[in-house]
Amino acid sequence: MGFIALTKNQADIYFGRNDVYYLPLQFTSDRIDEILDLFEQIGLLDHLSPDQIESSRRLIAESYVTRRYEIFSAFKDVILLFEWESGDIDTPYQRLTENFAAISRGQFSPTEISNEFDWDNQTAAQTFILNGTQYNTPLSFNGDWLDPNFFSFIQSVADQEISTGRFYAVDVDYDTPGYLFLTPTQLEMLRTENLIEEPTSNR
Repeated sequence: MGFIALTKNQADIYFGRNDVYYLPLQFTSDRIDEILDLFEQIGLLDHLSPDQIESSRRLIAESYVTRRYEIFSAFKDVILLFEWESGDIDTPYQRLTENFAAISRGQFSPTEISNEFDWDNQTAAQTFILNGTQYNTPLSFNGDWLDPNFFSFIQSVADQEISTGRFYAVDVDYDTPGYLFLTPTQLEMLRTENLIEEPTSNR
């Protein structure tokens, strides 16, 4: 293991990135407290009990936070994190659909969520019912690599059915993407505070 001390400009050149989003951020205790207060003010934690919020606040206080997503992920059902090479080799799209429902905190509530991921036949699809309408999409079978069209499908359905907010793709750490469900007000406040950044491209 080795270490190197760099200025910001040197680091931008060394890592080949102009976007400081990918470099570790500095979160002071006061700044983290401001962020957590903001989360509560904009209703991002309304689905949690006071005890759950306090427990997560203690967890963050005991952690060394250098990435935005680490603050979001300390709270249950706020952010969905995943990797393009899925660790779920049996029900990846069914599980992800359930996770999208969880982070929507009641706004996106599909039922009869199918598992059409078939290793033997090397086929994939996703079907569910939302507000009485059945939605379905075929998906490319890429082994344990997820099809980006699944995420476009979920966003499209949510945009049709939900008027209170939508799912936003956000970069969280190098090649690990994530999703948040936000109202327009929540989105604007988090952008203003430089707490989220939408990805520039898919895998």
